[in-house]
Amino acid sequence: MWGHGYLQSLLKKHAAEEHEEEECTTIMQASSIGSLGPNPSSWLLNDIGKSMRPGHKNTDKIDLKVIYPCYKDVASSIDGLLGGGCLPYSRQGHNKQKWLTALLHKWRSDGRMGAMPHIKSYCRLSSDLRTCKWFALTSANVSKAAWGMRTKQQSLMIQSYEAGVLFLPKFVNGSSAFAVGRELLLPYDVPLTRYDADDEPWFIDNLR
Repeated sequence: MWGHGYLQSLLKKHAAEEHEEEECTTIMQASSIGSLGPNPSSWLLNDIGKSMRPGHKNTDKIDLKVIYPCYKDVASSIDGLLGGGCLPYSRQGHNKQKWLTALLHKWRSDGRMGAMPHIKSYCRLSSDLRTCKWFALTSANVSKAAWGMRTKQQSLMIQSYEAGVLFLPKFVNGSSAFAVGRELLLPYDVPLTRYDADDEPWFIDNLR
């Protein structure tokens, strides 16, 4: 009844993709990232990733992207490097999961580029960027502590209190998806902007 397990149960009931042929991508946008493990399958893909795409037939495909500001995003913000004070991801933590860099995308939001985001949002977006299967606005960052991790007994261990709102098109417009830009305004620009080869994530260490 909690964490990504509860999200999965709601999506299975109201937004499962088992009969969908349309390709979709899970977008995770957050202001911090936790310890995710030595590879993508350690938790990001096989735990929370699967919960956010219940019923999907292809369980091996990496159809997931993460939005988190890079150093250049923060340095060019209206507050300069101090704008990164709300982005507590550490260099030490990232050095243990450098595989994550391949999934990272810059913070791009028309009209809000100058302010660094403290918002956390998650959604399932179609490949043509026109529709969204569901959208979650929450206090939970991309972390095991926030969303929960499976124990050996298969229970879900959650270490922090979080709250969120899940928007399901079934209950809003009576269809299987929101029309992006008309029924749902995303807090960031699409298509997403991947990190350049010389980019690195913002680290809170930059302020120490």
